[in-house]
Amino acid sequence: IPIAIPLIVISRGVLVDAIRSVGAQHGDMPFSQMQWRWSQFIVGSRTMRSLYGAAKLIAFGLLALAWVFYALAPESSAFQMADLLHTIGLVVSWIAVIICVVRAIPVLAEGPSLLAESQALSPAEQDDISE
Repeated sequence: IPIAIPLIVISRGVLVDAIRSVGAQHGDMPFSQMQWRWSQFIVGSRTMRSLYGAAKLIAFGLLALAWVFYALAPESSAFQMADLLHTIGLVVSWIAVIICVVRAIPVLAEGPSLLAESQALSPAEQDDISE
Protein backbone atom coordinates (compact mmCIF):
# COMPACT_ATOMS: atom_id res chain seq x y z
CA ILE A 1 0.00 0.00 0.00
CA PRO A 2 1.19 3.56 -0.56
CA ILE A 3 2.86 5.24 2.42
CA ALA A 4 0.21 7.99 2.24
CA ILE A 5 -2.46 5.61 3.56
CA PRO A 6 -0.90 4.92 6.98
CA LEU A 7 0.27 8.54 7.27
CA ILE A 8 -3.25 9.87 6.68
CA VAL A 9 -4.86 7.36 9.05
CA ILE A 10 -2.31 7.96 11.82
CA SER A 11 -2.54 11.75 11.46
CA ARG A 12 -6.33 11.60 11.58
CA GLY A 13 -6.19 9.41 14.66
CA VAL A 14 -3.83 11.74 16.51
CA LEU A 15 -5.89 14.85 15.72
CA VAL A 16 -9.25 13.28 16.56
CA ASP A 17 -7.97 11.63 19.74
CA ALA A 18 -6.45 14.92 20.92
CA ILE A 19 -9.77 16.72 20.49
CA ARG A 20 -11.79 13.90 22.03
CA SER A 21 -9.47 13.77 25.04
CA VAL A 22 -10.51 17.34 25.92
CA GLY A 23 -14.15 16.22 25.98
CA ALA A 24 -13.22 13.14 27.98
CA GLN A 25 -11.72 15.38 30.64
CA HIS A 26 -15.22 16.85 31.00
CA GLY A 27 -16.71 13.38 31.32
CA ASP A 28 -18.15 13.30 27.79
CA MET A 29 -18.10 10.04 25.84
CA PRO A 30 -16.43 10.36 22.42
CA PHE A 31 -19.57 9.92 20.31
CA SER A 32 -21.70 12.08 22.58
CA GLN A 33 -19.41 15.09 22.04
CA MET A 34 -20.94 15.75 18.64
CA GLN A 35 -23.56 18.50 18.80
CA TRP A 36 -24.82 18.63 15.21
CA ARG A 37 -27.19 15.91 14.02
CA TRP A 38 -25.21 15.23 10.83
CA SER A 39 -22.02 14.99 12.93
CA GLN A 40 -23.63 12.41 15.17
CA PHE A 41 -24.60 10.36 12.12
CA ILE A 42 -21.20 10.54 10.41
CA VAL A 43 -19.16 9.91 13.54
CA GLY A 44 -21.29 7.67 15.71
CA SER A 45 -23.93 5.88 13.67
CA ARG A 46 -23.77 2.14 13.27
CA THR A 47 -24.21 2.64 9.53
CA MET A 48 -21.05 4.69 9.11
CA ARG A 49 -19.01 2.62 11.54
CA SER A 50 -20.13 -0.58 9.79
CA LEU A 51 -19.36 0.86 6.36
CA TYR A 52 -15.87 1.85 7.53
CA GLY A 53 -15.28 -1.55 9.13
CA ALA A 54 -16.51 -3.39 6.04
CA ALA A 55 -14.25 -1.34 3.77
CA LYS A 56 -11.23 -2.14 5.94
CA LEU A 57 -12.14 -5.83 6.12
CA ILE A 58 -12.57 -6.12 2.36
CA ALA A 59 -9.39 -4.16 1.62
CA PHE A 60 -7.22 -6.17 4.00
CA GLY A 61 -8.76 -9.43 2.83
CA LEU A 62 -8.19 -8.70 -0.85
CA LEU A 63 -4.63 -7.51 -0.26
CA ALA A 64 -3.83 -10.59 1.84
CA LEU A 65 -5.36 -12.87 -0.78
CA ALA A 66 -3.32 -11.15 -3.48
CA TRP A 67 -0.14 -11.92 -1.52
CA VAL A 68 -1.15 -15.58 -1.28
CA PHE A 69 -1.81 -15.71 -5.02
CA TYR A 70 1.51 -14.02 -5.76
CA ALA A 71 3.25 -16.77 -3.76
CA LEU A 72 1.83 -19.43 -6.07
CA ALA A 73 3.64 -20.59 -9.17
CA PRO A 74 3.72 -17.89 -11.88
CA GLU A 75 2.11 -20.25 -14.38
CA SER A 76 -1.05 -20.70 -12.33
CA SER A 77 -4.29 -18.83 -12.99
CA ALA A 78 -4.28 -17.74 -9.35
CA PHE A 79 -1.04 -15.84 -9.93
CA GLN A 80 -2.66 -13.98 -12.81
CA MET A 81 -5.60 -13.05 -10.54
CA ALA A 82 -3.22 -11.53 -8.00
CA ASP A 83 -2.77 -8.29 -9.94
CA LEU A 84 -6.53 -7.81 -10.20
CA LEU A 85 -7.06 -8.57 -6.49
CA HIS A 86 -4.23 -6.20 -5.56
CA THR A 87 -5.68 -3.39 -7.65
CA ILE A 88 -9.19 -3.85 -6.26
CA GLY A 89 -7.71 -4.07 -2.74
CA LEU A 90 -5.90 -0.74 -3.24
CA VAL A 91 -9.06 0.94 -4.53
CA VAL A 92 -11.03 -0.30 -1.52
CA SER A 93 -8.16 0.81 0.76
CA TRP A 94 -8.48 4.35 -0.59
CA ILE A 95 -12.25 4.18 -0.09
CA ALA A 96 -11.60 3.22 3.55
CA VAL A 97 -9.22 6.19 3.89
CA ILE A 98 -11.85 8.53 2.45
CA ILE A 99 -14.42 7.23 4.94
CA CYS A 100 -11.85 7.64 7.72
CA VAL A 101 -11.24 11.28 6.80
CA VAL A 102 -14.95 12.01 6.31
CA ARG A 103 -15.64 10.65 9.81
CA ALA A 104 -12.94 12.99 11.19
CA ILE A 105 -14.35 16.16 9.59
CA PRO A 106 -17.17 16.67 12.14
CA VAL A 107 -14.78 16.19 15.06
CA LEU A 108 -12.35 18.71 13.58
CA ALA A 109 -15.20 21.12 12.72
CA GLU A 110 -16.67 21.02 16.22
CA GLY A 111 -13.29 20.79 17.94
CA PRO A 112 -12.64 24.54 18.30
CA SER A 113 -15.93 25.02 20.17
CA LEU A 114 -15.07 22.13 22.48
CA LEU A 115 -11.64 23.64 23.15
CA ALA A 116 -13.20 27.06 23.78
CA GLU A 117 -15.61 25.54 26.28
CA SER A 118 -12.75 23.88 28.15
CA GLN A 119 -10.84 27.18 28.37
CA ALA A 120 -13.96 28.95 29.68
CA LEU A 121 -14.08 26.77 32.80
CA SER A 122 -13.15 28.41 36.06
CA PRO A 123 -10.02 27.16 37.87
CA ALA A 124 -12.24 25.45 40.47
CA GLU A 125 -14.14 23.56 37.75
CA GLN A 126 -10.85 22.54 36.15
CA ASP A 127 -9.65 21.22 39.51
CA ASP A 128 -12.87 19.22 39.89
CA ILE A 129 -12.34 17.67 36.48
CA SER A 130 -8.71 16.74 37.08
CA GLU A 131 -9.49 14.98 40.38
